Amino acid sequence: FKNSIFSHQDSRRGLIGLAGNLKFVNDSKQIKIINVTKKSVKNEIIGNHRHIRKSNQWEYIYVLHHNRKEKVFEFRYKNYDDPIKKKILFAGDCVSVPPGCALGLLPLVEDSILIEISNKIYHDNYEKINLFA
Repeated sequence: FKNSIFSHQDSRRGLIGLAGNLKFVNDSKQIKIINVTKKSVKNEIIGNHRHIRKSNQWEYIYVLHHNRKEKVFEFRYKNYDDPIKKKILFAGDCVSVPPGCALGLLPLVEDSILIEISNKIYHDNYEKINLFA
């Protein structure tokens, strides 16, 4: 689903945020903020794993970038026996990742941000899956 982004920059600081129907994970336990570096753009994959279905771990991933029209991430995902699917994400997009769904994100631009909210605290309840092979 889609949210509105807002941003402002002056001599004191840069600010970027989301507004709208923010569907946070019920009983949220962890928030991660991932800043994409120049080295990662079109080069390094974020994620490329699946949380084991029985872990019951959900994630919501929010995309932030100052340019609303620019392609920000290539998002690939796969449910257990389904083929790999691909979607381009823009600023303000949010994806819901249920237990057992593999995910991977390829950054397409510098200075993009991912906010990941989960109902579980990070631990080894995942398996590596290469969605970009």
